[in-house]
Amino acid sequence: MIRFRDTVKISTLPNGLTIVTDELLHAQTTYAALNVHTGGWHDPRDKQGLAHLAEHLIGHGFSTMSGNEFDEENGKRVFLSSNLLTGPKITLYYAHGYTSDVEAYLSDMADSITALNYNQSNFDDEQGRIIDEMRNNAYNPELQKTILKQIALYGSKAAFSQVSGGTPQGFKNITLQDIIAYHQARHVGRNMTLLSSGDWAHGKACDWAEKNLAHLGMGEKSLALDTSYDPHDIWVEKDQPVTEIGVLFPFDMEWLQSKAGLTIFYTAIQKTIKTISDDLELYGISAGGNPLQDTMTGLTIFTTCLPNQVAAVISRTLNAIEESKDLFLQNFEEIKRRSLKWQDLNCYANMATPEQRFDMLLDSLIERDLYPFDLDDFIDSFNNVDPEIIFEAILHSLQQKPATFYYGAITDELPTGDMIQRRDFSKRFAPVQTTQFDLRPFG
Repeated sequence: MIRFRDTVKISTLPNGLTIVTDELLHAQTTYAALNVHTGGWHDPRDKQGLAHLAEHLIGHGFSTMSGNEFDEENGKRVFLSSNLLTGPKITLYYAHGYTSDVEAYLSDMADSITALNYNQSNFDDEQGRIIDEMRNNAYNPELQKTILKQIALYGSKAAFSQVSGGTPQGFKNITLQDIIAYHQARHVGRNMTLLSSGDWAHGKACDWAEKNLAHLGMGEKSLALDTSYDPHDIWVEKDQPVTEIGVLFPFDMEWLQSKAGLTIFYTAIQKTIKTISDDLELYGISAGGNPLQDTMTGLTIFTTCLPNQVAAVISRTLNAIEESKDLFLQNFEEIKRRSLKWQDLNCYANMATPEQRFDMLLDSLIERDLYPFDLDDFIDSFNNVDPEIIFEAILHSLQQKPATFYYGAITDELPTGDMIQRRDFSKRFAPVQTTQFDLRPFG
């Protein structure tokens, strides 16, 4: 068995940069990344897309070569797979291949981080490239629906409502000077981690980091995300007989006690709602959720029905969930047993490839900020979760004001989030406000 606790080593440079390696004696390749602990969710609200555009410009900042020359040089590393990626919480410059090629690629990234040798022409080219991607999305009806649903359920005023890596107005507001300032503030020791799994020995990785990154300032780690949530209603009228429904209730993740609790919660509530909907003959109802911010997630109910049935379907579903404690606890324990049995098959402990192990460590780095993600720790976290507390959290969540997203047939009978919270579907205290979202960037 190859346990993380036996292979993971951690060191920290004087400037605060952390090196985490998972050295595998059997591996012939390395999967590694420079991780910047800033992503799209940290974007200023008037400049959403800043992290995404900044990541694109890293491919142009080299001290002695252009972006095209870098692409040509990197192409000579024939067994290397590399990419740049901006996520909600983190930006990665990563590579997989022979360790010497991985080192060379990351050295180029470190050079760009230091030199920041890009110009207005590079900025205009990369901004135009992203805008073209967004323009294609704007004319795709299904993507439009997805974008509007995200804005409805996750908040149009919050940074995490960014779509396609940013918003049209956000990109308009970003300047080259913003990108330079962003890189100088975010590429600092305390805000970066070098993470690897595979052939790269810990001592050699530390030597590489000392040579290429020790000169960076200490700086500060990106601030925790704002956990405020502003539920609201977005309804999109389309010429179709039915209404697609999404109702999201905010859910405080502290109630879940651990990441294991989050994993079991989603699966258990999905199974519970499936049983409830079948018993009530309300077919097609499902549940899901996405993190809203660092400490918030959401309990979302999805279904499709005729508009005059929406209020009744939502009301019956919520009442049934609130009365489903025994069923939920039964599903929770069953899913926990299955999960632990799966762990006993060593799906985590015996992961052999650097990529699999890297992904597990990265997940731990992003979601829990803990090293390492060990099998025994994971099993302990499963056993320590109290399902009674989680069900109480579900009842609490269902008493909050939800966001609503309706797509298709829109009538005055549809309930707002305020009506759902009051469980009063007979009277609307205020008219629904209609908001126009321009999904066609720059005309």
